[in-house]
Amino acid sequence: MNSRSKTITTLAVLAALIFVAMTLDRTITAFLAVSAAFLTLTVTFTFALMKPSLWSAAASGLIFGISSCITAIFFGKETFINPLISILPRAFIGLVALGVYRLMGLATRKMPARAGEALSLGAAAAMGALSNTVLTLSAMYLFGSGNTLQQLFTVMVFVNALPEFIVSAFAVPIVVMSVRKGLHIRPTDRVKAAAVTVTVPATVPKGAVSHEGVTENVTAGAEESAAMDKNLAASGKDEREQ
Repeated sequence: MNSRSKTITTLAVLAALIFVAMTLDRTITAFLAVSAAFLTLTVTFTFALMKPSLWSAAASGLIFGISSCITAIFFGKETFINPLISILPRAFIGLVALGVYRLMGLATRKMPARAGEALSLGAAAAMGALSNTVLTLSAMYLFGSGNTLQQLFTVMVFVNALPEFIVSAFAVPIVVMSVRKGLHIRPTDRVKAAAVTVTVPATVPKGAVSHEGVTENVTAGAEESAAMDKNLAASGKDEREQ
């Protein structure tokens, strides 16, 4: 399978999984005023961070938004039929998660690898979920109708933000690390962020001569030669006196 076919297949699988997750979220929260996206966010951030890259993060968020717009038609969520509310805010959440993940990779590079990776993934998913709430809330206020900022804030913070924040922070690290282990994927971003330690040998290797070593040897040889000449001179003087 060439690179282009592999990319198309990956995007198709991503779209299918996010669409199914979005449908399940819509079904579970059908009687709520605002739809929560527990499963969808988990799937979205898993694909964004499983093998982190710019294109996977952008594609994950964009497909999340498109799925939200399509499923809103079938579930009667009129607000989210508007692409400025359903698609535009979600296009950035994968990028936010990726940015936080990379920053956390730098901040936790001295921690044990597994603990640092889990912390980075949890923080990235949590901040991605938070950005989803903030951006969607802003879009609903700007492009929606009949919504007051106070109503939106009360509903979305307590019904959406807190549960999504907690679920994402705990679920995404577990899912991502399990998928990586099963597919033998190495978190390359953490490898790039890790500090490189170079050890300089304290002693000069055998066969290698340093400038300082040459100077010390020459000085020691000169001192030994001077001592021998002094001893010989003293011996000659004793013989003459006898």
